[in-house]
Amino acid sequence: MTRDMELVEPLEPTGEESPLARARLHRQLTVEETARRAGISADEVRWIEEGRVYRFPRPDDALVATVLYASALGIDHREARELAGLPVPPLPVERNPLPRLIVIGAAAIALAVFCTLLVVSHTGGHKNRAAPTASRTRRPRSISPRSARASRFASRNNWASRRGPSPAEPVPVPST
Repeated sequence: MTRDMELVEPLEPTGEESPLARARLHRQLTVEETARRAGISADEVRWIEEGRVYRFPRPDDALVATVLYASALGIDHREARELAGLPVPPLPVERNPLPRLIVIGAAAIALAVFCTLLVVSHTGGHKNRAAPTASRTRRPRSISPRSARASRFASRNNWASRRGPSPAEPVPVPST
């Protein structure tokens, strides 16, 4: 009979810290500070850490106090699985948005350059001038062939007076 009694786990703490107590100590919080944050008594915090859930009036009260305690410590799902000894999935890879933004910016600049070159090639490099209005429109004067010859002769003479004799014109030789 004595042997059967030894198989029963002792109700008093064995000196081993619970996972929740390790989490509290890791955050450098006291029992009183944790109880204040969770809204439960310091005794209830000790009961949870020591595994004395039988001290609560009902099992539901123990569960509620444990949830409040864990949320006061800021334990998330990943840490809860770790504390429980369950497998923890790897952390998701965080992607840096900077390379994507650089590529998008480079593509936008390349598109702008392409559009500019396309517009310039179609306009011949000249700015489009607005069509003249009706009040500014003049009819071109027609020049008769005779007046065209006279205009050329006048411009040639004007050129000759400024630059000396034209190489096409004979130089007058004084007669003796």
